[in-house]
Amino acid sequence: MVWPRSPEEKEVLRARLIDLSLAGSDPMALSRAMLADLKSEEVDLSSLPAKPARLYRYLKEGRKDDRQPDPRPDPSYWILTYLDSDYPALLREMADPPAVLYGRGQKEVLSGPCLTMVGTRKASNYGLSVANRFARNLASAGLVIVSGLALGIDGACHRGALEGKGRTLAVMACGIDRVYPASHRDLAERICREGGILTEYPPGSPPLKHHFMNRNRILSGLSMATLVVEARDRSGTMITSRFAGEQGRDLFAIPGNINQPRSSGCNWLIQQGAMLAQQPSDILMALKGRIPSRPPENDKSKIKTLNLPKDQVLIYDRLSSGPMYPELLIRELDGELSDIWTVLTLMEMKGIIEKDLSGRYQIRESIL
Repeated sequence: MVWPRSPEEKEVLRARLIDLSLAGSDPMALSRAMLADLKSEEVDLSSLPAKPARLYRYLKEGRKDDRQPDPRPDPSYWILTYLDSDYPALLREMADPPAVLYGRGQKEVLSGPCLTMVGTRKASNYGLSVANRFARNLASAGLVIVSGLALGIDGACHRGALEGKGRTLAVMACGIDRVYPASHRDLAERICREGGILTEYPPGSPPLKHHFMNRNRILSGLSMATLVVEARDRSGTMITSRFAGEQGRDLFAIPGNINQPRSSGCNWLIQQGAMLAQQPSDILMALKGRIPSRPPENDKSKIKTLNLPKDQVLIYDRLSSGPMYPELLIRELDGELSDIWTVLTLMEMKGIIEKDLSGRYQIRESIL
């Protein structure tokens, strides 16, 4: 890849990308044309399909144009291009990254760390409950929950992340000025306040069928891993899981009832090698080291006032950064404590720590 040689050239190319996108250019063709334009050698137009070739020629002309096209910015949303420094790093690794992205809400949410959660629109009560619980716990652990704003599993994931006081990102298959489905308009507004909404389609674009497949590659591309909650073996969710595999991302699946068609996709993925996720801690342990640690928020002097023995100080130190599942504590303290379960029980009996509703240990609020 060769970036534009000067800031002026970069701005002209950026404006041309936005101009083509706003004009309704096919996003996949625009991505291919952009990547061709950024190559070091001259591209043979005969090697490109008609659409990318036409767009490539326009981009080349734009780089020679001394007049910068007006991208017609709208204050109700923001625009991000592949050329911008805050473009999501993981999307750059894709073979077909979106050239232009439109968003509402907090742009910072794109920096992650992100986990994509997807599933069927016609979800069971079990699937909705599990999606909500996993999203709530994983969001509270610091992951940005990415999903597609659809009915069923997607909506449960977004709501769970918000309930966990975490961040969530919705990727749509329509223009940024629309919400699909319309019944999720209130949910979309909540997401914008605590996270963001993203799409590669310009304002006014309807949610056409082929848009969803293109959208699915962004769903998986934004995240270090994808979790399939509940899905049939032939569905859009399975397309997202395939994209995740092609992009080299981790893939998790929650097992379901073997007699339920809506669980056949998850069970098949596990059979094919996807990591089985029975608890949120399974995902947190698998991604350990890739999720930035939260800085300690508690005063270390409080440990001295509690007069804790060394083994309890080790646990207190870990929990000072936030709630943790016992499995994670065991792994982090492996070799430092001979019987962590006994120590946890003693600290719980003393009223120093407690379990939250998801089974994580945390320091009691009265101690903080």
